[in-house]
Amino acid sequence: MSAPDTNTQTELHRHKPVISMLRAVMAFAAVLFLGLIIWTFAKGQEPRDAAVKIDGRTGAEVVVE
Repeated sequence: MSAPDTNTQTELHRHKPVISMLRAVMAFAAVLFLGLIIWTFAKGQEPRDAAVKIDGRTGAEVVVE
């Protein structure tokens, strides 16, 4: 059963703050997710403090002193 007197304009007016907050939260989450992606790619996959590195041209191991 549904409500017999449904006024969509009144319901829209009543729910406007909630809809605005949901949009704001979704935008904030999108910004955080974009920041995570940028941070992940910025970190790269370079080894930290590696004693041996691979020469990209030959594939040989090069000892780093």
